[in-house]
Amino acid sequence: MKKILETIMGIDPATVIVNDFEPVAAGETVIGVIPDEIRKWHGYRGRLVDEYNAAAPALVAERQGYIEQIEQLHAGGNDCGGECGPLQEKVTEVERKLTTLRDPVDKISDMFWELIRMEFDVQGSNLGLRDGWQLVTIPKQPEEELDSLFGSGSDVLSGLLGSVLLGSVLVRRRPSSRRKAPAAAPAGGGSAN
Repeated sequence: MKKILETIMGIDPATVIVNDFEPVAAGETVIGVIPDEIRKWHGYRGRLVDEYNAAAPALVAERQGYIEQIEQLHAGGNDCGGECGPLQEKVTEVERKLTTLRDPVDKISDMFWELIRMEFDVQGSNLGLRDGWQLVTIPKQPEEELDSLFGSGSDVLSGLLGSVLLGSVLVRRRPSSRRKAPAAAPAGGGSAN
């Protein structure tokens, strides 16, 4: 931990350049500008993303090669005769390597956004970064408003059906809360998860 903090604090915030920040859009509210100390965390995350992006394609190709070998052994309904086990272990090992590369990116990203929330005393996930390191609130889209009330996707119907009339008392069951699956590869962009 000490080494990570030393690395982060050693980053010059002027060198943390983000090319994919968009201008503030209509309906967004600027909360403030991200201070240099927090920008350093974004710079460190960028380094981790670069490491992931450099290593991931070879690992994904390696994993795919093992999967194709397993599929060939099973071609035509054949039993792989015990050869699949070692190949499946290799698939699992490559997946562990990918996870080991990806986890720090996710953790530093989470910490980055948590530091922003603490610095600006804001909550929620409708935050974004814009040109000039401006922190904005992003208005929720109508479907997001429904999601926050009833749950997402297929949960909308179950949320509506979750209101049950018992006698003359309306009992509202809370719909299950499901988080959207994370993206397959980290992005450099600017919105909170």
